[in-house]
Amino acid sequence: MKKILLFIILATCGSVFAQKVAVIVNSPASIGGEKIYGGAAFGADLTSGQWTGDCVLADPNIGCTALTNKSAIAGKFCVIDRLTCSFDVKCLNAQDAGAIACIILNHNLSNAGGPPFRMANGNVGAQVTIPCVMLGYEDGLALKAAMKAGTVNMTIGAFDKEKVDLAITRTVCDGSFSQPRVIHPTYGAIPANQVRAAGDLSFVNGGFGTNVGTENQSTAKIQCVVKNGSTEIYNKSSASFQLDVDSTSGDLIDELDYNGLAMGKYNFTYHVGTDVAEKFGVDNDYTSYFNVNSTVLSKCRFNFDSREPVRSGAYLFGGGTAYRELMIPFRLKYGVGLQIDSVYGYLSTNTGTLANLYMEGRIYRWDDANADEVIQSEEMTLVALGTTTFPASDTRTAAAMSMSLENLDGSEPVYQVKKDNDLYFAAIQYPGGAHGVFFGYDNDYDASVLVNIKDANQALGTEDLPYLTTNTQAVTGGPDMDAAGLFYFDCDGNGSNDNETVYSPASIGVNISKGLVGTKDISDQSGNSIDLTPNPARDVLKAAIKLNNKSQINYQIFDVNGRLVYTASERNTSDQFNAEFNVNNLSNGQYILQVNTPKGFLKKSFQVNR
Repeated sequence: MKKILLFIILATCGSVFAQKVAVIVNSPASIGGEKIYGGAAFGADLTSGQWTGDCVLADPNIGCTALTNKSAIAGKFCVIDRLTCSFDVKCLNAQDAGAIACIILNHNLSNAGGPPFRMANGNVGAQVTIPCVMLGYEDGLALKAAMKAGTVNMTIGAFDKEKVDLAITRTVCDGSFSQPRVIHPTYGAIPANQVRAAGDLSFVNGGFGTNVGTENQSTAKIQCVVKNGSTEIYNKSSASFQLDVDSTSGDLIDELDYNGLAMGKYNFTYHVGTDVAEKFGVDNDYTSYFNVNSTVLSKCRFNFDSREPVRSGAYLFGGGTAYRELMIPFRLKYGVGLQIDSVYGYLSTNTGTLANLYMEGRIYRWDDANADEVIQSEEMTLVALGTTTFPASDTRTAAAMSMSLENLDGSEPVYQVKKDNDLYFAAIQYPGGAHGVFFGYDNDYDASVLVNIKDANQALGTEDLPYLTTNTQAVTGGPDMDAAGLFYFDCDGNGSNDNETVYSPASIGVNISKGLVGTKDISDQSGNSIDLTPNPARDVLKAAIKLNNKSQINYQIFDVNGRLVYTASERNTSDQFNAEFNVNNLSNGQYILQVNTPKGFLKKSFQVNR
């Protein structure tokens, strides 16, 4: 860790744009106008011309095989849904069908939907010569509805620059990922029990804008608006600053403190502009969110519907068949009484499928044995461990994963936090093997501006970093902390010093729940019951739970050997609960569901049989 600051040098340089590239729906008027898009690391250079055409949906709509409606697509824009195969394959199939451009629509499955991103190259990208862009999920829905009702006409490509045209600054590297230069909160999700006083969750808003117009602007401003649902809780702008043509500059706004606010999803939007309206305005805004919730902590954003950490963008950094470990550092200011029961992550492989891939989820606690405030490998205590092996029948090449953790520090089945303000690391580890493993990152939740501000003010702590990664293992079996840090991405592949530091937070989350310490079996007490259906279960186990008094609860599932294989917490206090458990990943056999309350636990056995 002595070398960590060598990894976090940021250069904020201007970007020169020869022309303005835009994607515009010309008709119908109901969905007309400029659209937010993602380009591609392959296909025609969008600055080299303009392409206009009517839109036709591919058949099959995911475009992973030769298209069957070539006569309809020839000379048109081919619209293809995102799924299954790589983007360059889809665009090549559109090109082979005679399309003059290809529009990929992002989907809304799991956490991979939403806004567009820049599409990475694949094995056939060099063969693609037509322009290819991606539109976001919402725009895709509107586009397909309009296509069903009539003709949709679009133009993509380069337009003459406008006098006034500002944009939120993004760094783009190799066409594979981009990072917005605005300030995000340190955490994309944080439990409400860690926000108890002023300063527990606060950050100074601010960011960078780029002048892509033809005239210098002396009254540029950065604005930030934060909402919880429809309730606006923050709306402030920076002072005016100078923003010359083809240059990048920015400013800070004001500190926003979330102490005392309700749990929920907080959407925030940054806007850069002047008092003059702009023709090309979609790149003036950047919108994102974070969650104050009951149990999940993550540096990235978190999808609570699917219980998965978000990964955004088209690139999963890292890769390889040797050992590698990815970690998020976090400090539990109010730790006593909490338990850490599971780790969430995301990975992909480029060596076939995930079949038989073995992964570990780990929690380390840093114990500063010599009080020198330098993290040494031998000071990293492994306190909780979980494992998963993907089934031999698994044909996926990428997946989110959740690993329940067994306690390695004490007699309790789940790790109990003993002290306030301890520093922890939640990690996903690939011990090495036949698979080439890539870890996920939330590319759209860049931490560079906040990290560099704290570093400049000598206030940067390890817990402020978006992740740490290493491919060097210590003799302890954990990460070599002397080699751990943020890493560079070679933007043009030539090994020169134009590398971009990756500040995208790792797609890792951890479940931190309130410890329920009752140790008495209360299954036979009047008013307490668990009803499990179906039993035996095949895919989903349903549990109807009744208690003789209102309580908070959490769930644990153990196999016949007493190994913890699942854990989760309820958000509410009640005397009745209805829960569903996906048992698809459990092997055939006998299991025990245990429901923990402060006064004791209930348990009941069930069978998995396919």
